[in-house]
Amino acid sequence: MTVSYIMNTIDRFDITPKVTADNRNTAGHPIRQYIVTDNGSKDMRIKRWAAGFAHKFIDNAENVGNAQALNNAMKVATGDIIVIAGNDIKLQNKWLSEAIKLIQENPKVGLIGFNWRGNASKTKEKHGNLNEQVGNVFGTWVMSRKVYDKVGPFNEFSKYGLWDSAYNHRCEKAGFINGYIHGIDSEHIGNDVGESSEYRKMKDREMAKAKKAYSEFMGTKPKKRRKRTTKK
Repeated sequence: MTVSYIMNTIDRFDITPKVTADNRNTAGHPIRQYIVTDNGSKDMRIKRWAAGFAHKFIDNAENVGNAQALNNAMKVATGDIIVIAGNDIKLQNKWLSEAIKLIQENPKVGLIGFNWRGNASKTKEKHGNLNEQVGNVFGTWVMSRKVYDKVGPFNEFSKYGLWDSAYNHRCEKAGFINGYIHGIDSEHIGNDVGESSEYRKMKDREMAKAKKAYSEFMGTKPKKRRKRTTKK
C-alpha cells in the first residue's frame, strides 16, 4: 500500500528534520510521498529543508491554520494510507507497518494512534493489536484514505485546536474504530504548554475560538467556571 506522510511546520528547525528522519527510519514500510506545509515560519532554515526534502512543499506566507493546511495537503495526497504526523512526535520501531497491518485486517479501523502521554485513556475493547479508546486518539495518526473520503475534511474551527477531537467523533459516527496500537508508543518532544512564546500565545488564543465553535458543532455549551466563595 502506498503512503502519504503529511506534516505542518512553523519554525522548530531544531527538532523537525531529525524527528522526521527518525520516523522514516523506524517506519518499517516505504513512504512514497512526503507533503510538508509551512505555515509562515520566520526561520528560513525550516523552509529550505522542507523544500529540499518533501515531494510536495506548500509554502504559506502566513499561518492559515492547522486543519486548513492539512485539508489542502489532502488535495494532493496520492497514498492509500495517510499519515498525519506531528513534527515533534517521535515514533517507535515498525509504527507504520504495524498500523497498515491493522488497517488491512479490519476495515472498521479508523484513526490509529501511538500513545504519547505516558498512559492511554480507557479502553473499550481490544481489536487484534489495537486498543479501541473510550476517549479521543491524539498525536500522530495513521488512517486509510477511504476513511478520509467517507468522513470528509477536517473541521476548520480556528487556526488551532479541537479539529482532532471532532474528527474522532465523526469517525465513530461513521462506524469506524479509533485506538492506540498496543506496545508502540511515541514521544512528544516539543511540548510547550505553559510557555510564554508568541507561538504558544497564538495557540492559546486560537484554542479559545475553537472551543466555542466545537461546542456549537457538538451541540453543547461550554462549561462555565464556578465562582469561588470565601468563608468569613
